[in-house]
Amino acid sequence: PEKMAATHIGLGSIEYPSHFHFGPPLPLRRTSPVVFSKRITSTNRAGSALLDACTSSRDRLCTITGNDQVDPIAAVPPVVSEYLGNLRGLLVTSVEAAEGAEAKFDSPLRSACGKFVWTQWTDGSTGTQVGDVLFDAACSLVSAAICLQRYACARAAKKGEEEDVKLAFRALVIAISYVTFAESLVPSTLGGVAALSPDMQPQAIKFLKQVLTAQAQELTLARAEAVGHALLLVSKLASEAARLYGEASISVPFSAATSSGKKNQLQWKSYLDMKQFFFTAESRVYQAMEMWSDKDKERTPGPAIKCSALGMASLDKAVAAAAVYTKASKVSEPIPQMQSTGRRLKLQADTINRTNNLVHRAPMPAEVPPMPEPQCTIPLSPFAMPPPGQDCTQDAITDLLKFVAPPEAPAAP
Repeated sequence: PEKMAATHIGLGSIEYPSHFHFGPPLPLRRTSPVVFSKRITSTNRAGSALLDACTSSRDRLCTITGNDQVDPIAAVPPVVSEYLGNLRGLLVTSVEAAEGAEAKFDSPLRSACGKFVWTQWTDGSTGTQVGDVLFDAACSLVSAAICLQRYACARAAKKGEEEDVKLAFRALVIAISYVTFAESLVPSTLGGVAALSPDMQPQAIKFLKQVLTAQAQELTLARAEAVGHALLLVSKLASEAARLYGEASISVPFSAATSSGKKNQLQWKSYLDMKQFFFTAESRVYQAMEMWSDKDKERTPGPAIKCSALGMASLDKAVAAAAVYTKASKVSEPIPQMQSTGRRLKLQADTINRTNNLVHRAPMPAEVPPMPEPQCTIPLSPFAMPPPGQDCTQDAITDLLKFVAPPEAPAAP
């Protein structure tokens, strides 16, 4: 019976789900064109060149990040670096400061070179006009991140091919680095300016980062399952996915004051709850499988069947949340993981329970085994402000500062 039972507690051949589902779509951010030289008329060639470079590079960035038809992994990073590299000339007062990683963005040019308005990524509405170059930099990074996240969603929604999963993961990792840097600017550097745009407030930026990280962790977990990693590692990865989705669930930034906000809140809350409960179930079932299959220790069926039962209870909660989500979002097809992976988890849990009933007959213990320690293996690369662009010279900065710096006081007689 022991040998027979062991043959039934195997992973078998695990493949990616038919496709992944990454929740309600985030709207692409839109913005009006800005001519940086409109408010400052520089007669110096270097100053004019910097303003023109900021205008043209911003236009290119907005064109690419506002288009779902481009490959953002190849197209977005160069234009982000180009625009922010030019923008440094309007954020600092010297090239030397611009080259430093910890530069203070205290140039008076920040508020003198244009006014910027972006649509809200939270609901697609038009935001408030803000006259701060650094605010536009943060908005541009968030816009780029959303463009990459939408690309990841499209890739992951395909048939679950290895290349699609890799590209989706890579896009999410880049997006996380952008949002992390934007988060560092809010509110310490931007201060009260961020309050003028609800989708750029700390809670909203934090939520976006949590969602992106959770989705990247989900792909990491799927790959670990597909290649047949150790049961305990898969359980830890699923535990981390559940933790990330759970943290995002309690920080949903959508306001229920309006009908659209209430709808968005329900969609995102039910989606995140579904994911949290589902990955909690997956972590518990893999934990039970690891307990059952550990040949180095004396088999203790009690904790294994307890973890299995906890996993099935969480799966029931995930099914209930999925019903709310599909109704609120009008999703026509069932969530793939709730179909394929959910059935497999039930099969593994049923096998453990059936074998225990036939062979060991161990009672269900009252003590609840702790969840496996969460483990995150996402290789995050921090994003830093790019070095000054070709037109970001000291001559250009000095020339432009003449138009905004207060006149020097006359020397004392």
